[in-house]
Amino acid sequence: MDPELVDKNVVILANSFNPSIFKEKWLISADIITEEQLEESGHIYTDVIVQVSARKFTLVVVQDRLQLSVKNININTEREFGVLEKIVEALPHTPFQGVGMNFVWLLRAKDVNSVSRDLFAVKGHPFSSFND
Repeated sequence: MDPELVDKNVVILANSFNPSIFKEKWLISADIITEEQLEESGHIYTDVIVQVSARKFTLVVVQDRLQLSVKNININTEREFGVLEKIVEALPHTPFQGVGMNFVWLLRAKDVNSVSRDLFAVKGHPFSSFND
């Protein structure tokens, strides 16, 4: 079983984002994204959801969160995740609640039960019998 990293993203939670401000013009004028990065198609700009498909990442904004996913998981993502830092700095009055990183792995196995047990159940732990 060779795990394969298929996605990595960062999510920022807030009490309330206003997706309608995340228009192309604002993103460029706030120096969050450059015009070069916005060459891709597939953008969605509405009052309730924004999806920006840039060359190296996708940014999704809804009322309670924003998520940045990189398109090439094999590169150093510091620059792409720096977009989130610029957004946080541009919105100083937003009540942020948390941040998280997600790594999505693909595991190919014939016996999913034993793989799950090996990954998530500690042998000999008092609760291990509940995980069978």
